[in-house]
Amino acid sequence: EIAMGTIMCLAVGDTVAGIVGKLFGRHKVKDKSMEGAAANFLVCFLILWFLVPSPLIAFVGAFAGAFIELVPVPVDDNIAIPLVSGFAMVLVGAL
Repeated sequence: EIAMGTIMCLAVGDTVAGIVGKLFGRHKVKDKSMEGAAANFLVCFLILWFLVPSPLIAFVGAFAGAFIELVPVPVDDNIAIPLVSGFAMVLVGAL
């Protein structure tokens, strides 16, 4: 469930973040927008809520994915989003 959720968040959440950021992005962090990150979080949370066993795991995964999408990291976000989001969900699920 986690692996499928991270891939869907990358495919859908990152796309929605780009569209919302371009159309409504006013608050910039480098070349990304807070509005795009919020849209990414919302879409990913809804996707993950149906796939993972707990709403807490879905929240953590969506937040981690949106956060890593927003902050400038040296790794391409197409690699970083599923890795960080999946790792965060595995950690929370193990607790």
